[in-house]
Amino acid sequence: MVFYFFLFLHLQAFAAGSVASDPIDVYSQKHYQPIDPEGDLALYHAATYNTPIQLWYALTGNKNSVSHEMNPHDIADYDDFSYDEEQSKKTFSLPDNASDADMENVLNTFCLNFPSAASIFAPSGSSSSFTPGDVRKVQSALLNLNTSIQGRENPINAKGFHEMFAEVINEELKHDIKPSFGEPEKWSPEFLTKHPEAHLLGSKLMMALALGRSNRFLVTGAESTLNAWILFQPKNSITIPELFRASYITNNGDVYKTLLTIENVLSHEWRNPNRESLPVTVRLKPITSGFQYSDDRFGSWYHLFGVMLFGYSEGKFKADMVGMIEAVGSHILAPSVNKSQKAWINRTGGDVGADLALMVKSENYTAQPIDETRLQDSVYLNQGEDFRDRISVPLSSEINASVAKATQLVTGSKIPRQVANLAISSSGAEKKNCTLEIMFDRGNGFRANDKVVITNLDIPANQQKIFSLNSGDTKRLRGFVTGCEGQENTEVFETH
Repeated sequence: MVFYFFLFLHLQAFAAGSVASDPIDVYSQKHYQPIDPEGDLALYHAATYNTPIQLWYALTGNKNSVSHEMNPHDIADYDDFSYDEEQSKKTFSLPDNASDADMENVLNTFCLNFPSAASIFAPSGSSSSFTPGDVRKVQSALLNLNTSIQGRENPINAKGFHEMFAEVINEELKHDIKPSFGEPEKWSPEFLTKHPEAHLLGSKLMMALALGRSNRFLVTGAESTLNAWILFQPKNSITIPELFRASYITNNGDVYKTLLTIENVLSHEWRNPNRESLPVTVRLKPITSGFQYSDDRFGSWYHLFGVMLFGYSEGKFKADMVGMIEAVGSHILAPSVNKSQKAWINRTGGDVGADLALMVKSENYTAQPIDETRLQDSVYLNQGEDFRDRISVPLSSEINASVAKATQLVTGSKIPRQVANLAISSSGAEKKNCTLEIMFDRGNGFRANDKVVITNLDIPANQQKIFSLNSGDTKRLRGFVTGCEGQENTEVFETH
């Protein structure tokens, strides 16, 4: 029952956000209240008011008979902000007769550390330090100018999060801030007397998070302080340990309120269509894996802390269920939208929160010595995904490669296997002691995690070198030749 009710609330939250506000939902807590009968009743009404109609309009897209005006009570009690009008992404369209200045503007915009456009297109024979490898880098940048790819891999390293949180807590122990578990809000006895079914349908935290309204029904009182700290930080600078530390200090080591304060600040304008450009959002660093991808910074941050908070308060099992429901609800409402990174965050964040709860309760945060390197992004985030399998790559004019498929018997057996005989050569000078990475396309595109690596490879000049690959059902190969003696650039080839 809890599963279906949470999914119901989740869909209703999407509906309310995309259709209209609930006129009965006007309550806003003024300070931290673990027991709040009035707020319980208001939250319960918010979860049940006019839900079937809202769901129908959200799922069918028919919103004509519903008001689109924002309820004034949906605006938090924070100071007014002016929205940042900067575009999160720039698109360039270069005409055929683009000048050197136009080209240089493109390169500078993408922070490519290359020579000027004038030297790139210098007349033959003129002095220029621009190498063929640099030319390919420029070509690759231009080919992928408008490419934005969301990663396939999980951006969250749960073990790294454990080490990072322990590091922050340990460092603050030196300032006499000791962690406490905190006191999650509960349904009041008075409310449960009138609505006993609420207890059966889930916790107060679950209902508030499902509706995206914890900032109104679960106030900590520290939101404005944390919000002010965020606005004093440079754009694109705030990391997860920095935000956690700021809230942790503000809440004097109460870890539950630390997470809840962050969630309330991050999510309080989740209905705003310009939420990616909000002053708070633009100060956060990306935490997802992607190639030139930063389209969902708001969602990834607030989803992470929301499911982390739930896992911290109610455990891994319930948090995993919530993550699954979130994925189901998102797919129902936007089946064609790629949400792989958010799905990973929803599935992993609860585990991270549950682990943090165990750390605080058992006081094992002192088990590791202080080491500031644990605060580095690379410790708790996996953002090193290889996108060479999905981006456009300029092919080498020097490497010649072809594949001939054949069937061979497995050594010592009569079982046949399909192999690909790769013939490779260099049309220029011989390439010595190279590394060759070969990615396979087995019908669904190249996959960086489906590859073989051959080291100490010599590629002869104008003479084919042939070797066999266990190809299976390979359709195409994409190869990367690197590290050859006296050569810094990468040579790329493809076969069909």
